[in-house]
Formats: sequence, C-alpha cells, structure tokens
Amino acid sequence: MVASAKLRMKVLWIAGASAYPAGAECAELESACDLTVVEIGQFSLADLDGAGDLVCFDFDFPQMFDLAIVARSKLRVPSVPIVILATQLSVDLALWALRSRIFDLLLKPVAASEMAALIDRLGTVSQARRSQSGRPACSPAAKMPVETRYRRRRPVNERLAFAAAYIAKNYSQEITEAGLAAQCHRSASRFSTDFKAEYGVSFVDYLSSFRVMMAKRLLRNPQMSMADVAAAVGFQDSSYFSRVFRKHEQMTPSEYRSLRLKDAGSGDADAPAAEAREADISPAIVHGVDFGPAAQRVAGSDLVTR
Repeated sequence: MVASAKLRMKVLWIAGASAYPAGAECAELESACDLTVVEIGQFSLADLDGAGDLVCFDFDFPQMFDLAIVARSKLRVPSVPIVILATQLSVDLALWALRSRIFDLLLKPVAASEMAALIDRLGTVSQARRSQSGRPACSPAAKMPVETRYRRRRPVNERLAFAAAYIAKNYSQEITEAGLAAQCHRSASRFSTDFKAEYGVSFVDYLSSFRVMMAKRLLRNPQMSMADVAAAVGFQDSSYFSRVFRKHEQMTPSEYRSLRLKDAGSGDADAPAAEAREADISPAIVHGVDFGPAAQRVAGSDLVTR
C-alpha cells in the first residue's frame, strides 16, 4: 500500500540517467507524491531548498562526479531522505551509500511493489520529520567507490548489464547460467561467450568470486557459523563452499577467519590496507573493471580514468 492520501509527499527527482524518468518507479511516485523533475545538468544545490520529503537521484552507472553531487546534497539537507536508483550496484557502492547515510539504494528497473514499500516507509519518516527541527550533518564524507573513478568508452551491453546486476542483487539465491541466459533472451552458449567477452571471466568464476567476496565480509563475525555464512552467500553445501573459497583465497574459510580476527585483535597496521584490497572482487571484473594485473587488456580498450 502507498502512503496515506492525508500525507502527500513532495519529491525532487534528479534525472541523471540517459532516459527521462518513466516506468513503475516514476508512476508509483506520481500516484502518491508531488514530483518535481530536474535534469542533472541543470541541477544546483539551491534546488534542494524546500526539497520536501525525498530527493531521488536516478543514474545509469554512478560516477565520481555523480556521487560527489549526492554527498554535497546530503550535507545541504541532512534531514531529507535521499534515494539512489542505478542500473548496476556493487558492494562498494552499497557501503558508500550506507556510510553516507543514504536512505535507500535501488536497482533498476524497480518493481512497483518495491517502490510502494519505499513510499510507505517514507510516509512514516516524513511525519516524524515534520514534527522535528532541522539538524546539522555530523558524519565525515565517505570515501567514494573505486569504480566511480572510471568511465567506459562504450556502453555496457544492456542484457549483460542486467545479468551482472541480477547477480549483485540475488547472489544468495540459486542462480544458474541457463536460467540467467534465458532472462537475458540469449541461448546458454551465446550468453557464456558474450559474458566472458564483456567481463573477462566466465559466468561461473564471476558468480563464485562475488560470493567469496561477500563471504569474506561475513567471516569477520565470529558469531556466525560456517554453514550460515555459506548459506547466506548462496552455497547450500558448506563443504563445496570451503573448496571454492580455498580455490580463490588459497586458504579455508576457517583459516581466513582466524587470520582476520588475529589481525583485528593485534591492531595490525596492515589490516586496513588488507580490508581495502578485499573491496575488489578478484579475479572477477565488476562493471567491466579489473583492478589487478590481469586487467591490462580490458583497461587498455574499455576504460579511461576520469
């Protein structure tokens, strides 16, 4: 259900995507909110004065400049919820959004039910905000994701971009190459060939690398069992999870956990650097970017630094 008609919210939509806002996400907002659309090229921080109940940034692939605008907007109106829509999400982008106090990060296309649930949550927040005075921002700006420092010379194939976004959103569920190929309207063999050409690794390696990276974050919690970690990242067999993890990290999940907890307990000066390195998915390429030595061919042909 959408927010009550008694509370019609004001929404400022910053259109940074290539297309004018449309679809379920925009229609659902228009039905419950007064929607004002400003193109990113015409946007200024002064537009935020009297922004209302929500500021929504609609991007395709957020870059450093885009996130800088979001960060400055949050400093300008710290009490106003900010939502980011993007065609592809990464763990680093999600962490940046969390640390920057972004209200929500949504993967496009957004289902009508998901947008309706967001509007319900915003209704509660808006009622609370209207009964409070403004507050200053007290958190330092979060470091921007590494991948936003790069941009493509060519657009990502939309169907393969959907595949990568689907993995990022559903890695904890069962995902088969044939099933994802069908969703991308490709044969399994064509999908396999195109995916490797686009991202530099096979679908299976990309998926397992993503899951291992997410598992490494969960393993820092000593209260979480290995079976629970495995299940949380999409492995129903903990023994198979251990084999895949060892293949990628040259150590078992238990050995990795012991090492990370030991580093944390000893105050190892190299621990922050190690955690920063873990933000990259190796050897997989996320958003077409591999930050390791194996990326020389891809980086030389597909990417330029901003």
